[in-house]
Amino acid sequence: LRIRNQGSFHLVNFKKRISYLQGIYTKKEVEFNLEDIKGFLAVLNEFGFRLWTTKHKESEVYTYKSASIELNNLRGLGWFVEVEILTVNGVSEARKTILTIFKLLGINKKDIEKKGYTRLLWEKRNNSKYH
Repeated sequence: LRIRNQGSFHLVNFKKRISYLQGIYTKKEVEFNLEDIKGFLAVLNEFGFRLWTTKHKESEVYTYKSASIELNNLRGLGWFVEVEILTVNGVSEARKTILTIFKLLGINKKDIEKKGYTRLLWEKRNNSKYH
């Protein structure tokens, strides 16, 4: 569950992994705007949710065909390329387009990070001798 501060409102996002094939995750994504952040955080707290980690990301976003290509700089982790296509019924076609983009960008399957940013940050903080 991610809560992103958008200034006048917050954006809540949940992603559920559906499959992983050829270096590409397929996820179900639910996202909604939230104006009452204090109330939402109180509800999460009542259900036993706790803050796991925070991340700070700066992005440059590009488009190619139906894809969004992000160059992300994550504080504490460095630079990543993220390619995403939002679709409901065109998953196999989206996967082909993403693989084409990987090829155009010179990204090899061995270079694809399977873990998400929050997991990488959490592992880095918990493996650090300074935590």
